[in-house]
Amino acid sequence: MDLDRPGHPLPIPSVALTVNGRAGEALDGEPLADLLDRLGERVPHVCYQPAFHSVQQLGAPQTCDTCLVRVDGELVRACATPVRAGMVVEL
Repeated sequence: MDLDRPGHPLPIPSVALTVNGRAGEALDGEPLADLLDRLGERVPHVCYQPAFHSVQQLGAPQTCDTCLVRVDGELVRACATPVRAGMVVEL
């Protein structure tokens, strides 16, 4: 892929996962909160700001626990959980 031409992003590996019983694909390693927002799932996140995370690479403060979701049967913070292959997410 030509890196000098705009509009041709680098390929990012995608992974298969399940969200609320629906199979799909997502970007490997992206914050789960970003994926859920993109899918239109209503998961509150008070301390997490996607633009700040992606620009600053500082991540979320992980203090408010408003974005708790169940991944593979365990409660996790969506703001601090990277997407990985095979994960099962339940809201």
